[in-house]
This record gives sequence, C-alpha cells and structure tokens, in this order.
Amino acid sequence: MSEFGTAPEATDWTGLRLTYSQTVSVLRDIVREAGEGYTYEQPEVPLCDGSGETAPIGCVYVHNGKPSCLIGQMFGRVFGSAFLTALVVAGMNDMTGATDVLDRFHIDADGNVRTLVRVVQGWQDKHNTWTSSLEAGESAVADTANGNIHAEDTWLQMAGTE
Repeated sequence: MSEFGTAPEATDWTGLRLTYSQTVSVLRDIVREAGEGYTYEQPEVPLCDGSGETAPIGCVYVHNGKPSCLIGQMFGRVFGSAFLTALVVAGMNDMTGATDVLDRFHIDADGNVRTLVRVVQGWQDKHNTWTSSLEAGESAVADTANGNIHAEDTWLQMAGTE
C-alpha cells in the first residue's frame, strides 16, 4: 500500500485503465474529505526578482512530495506514489492538463473520464470549490451523454477557462 492509498506501485504505466465510475468515486471521496466549501490554494514560490516576495505557481499535481490539486490527489489514490514521482520527473507537474498526463503515460481512459477530469481541473483552476468543480464535471459528462457535443466546452466557458 502506498502513502497515497491502496493502489499498487507500478513502473510500467502502459495498459493501466481509468474508468469513469472509478474516477468519479475517488473524486467524490476526496471532495467529501476536504469539505463542501474547500477551495484549492495554489502553492506559492519565491519570485525570481530577489525581492523575497512569493506568488502562486498555479495548480500542481504534487507539492512538497504530496498530492496537491484535486486531480493530483486522484492520480495518487488510483496509481500510487510511484506514478506521482514519474509525473514530476517527466516535467508534467504543472502547466500540463490532466488529459495530457493520461496520454503521456498511456492510461486507457474513455471520453467520459477525459471530459470529467478536464472540466474538474478547469473549474478548480479558476478558484471554484472542489464541490462545484466536481459537479460541473459530472454535469458535462451527463450533458454529453444526452447528445450535447459541445457540453465540455460550454462547462469550461462557464468557469472562464476557454
């Protein structure tokens, strides 16, 4: 068991699968544990100007060796600490969308998973609560299932990410 959950450690990521039911279940657990009003606070780092001041660096999957953002926490619980380390080593800890991480590590994830993580991440990154971020992601998946081919973009626009 890893420090991030019960997922076994792995070094070869090819062939791993992330299902919608698994993803939404883990995200719901994380959101419930964080509390309904929880909003992700982006870590701060010293500015390069020598002033000693700090500024937020944006969403990161891992900070100080631990899962940080909502999607980083989900990756850690599902795939374990070795995956998070590999993500950092690959230079994908920040400024990298969740679907890019899935692609880079050859994680098998269907369109519903991709829509869910993209919308959840987009909402979280615009300082929405984790609760509303997850609700938006689930709504985007439901709207897509009901035939709205633009649901993902519509939900992202409502968060101001597009």
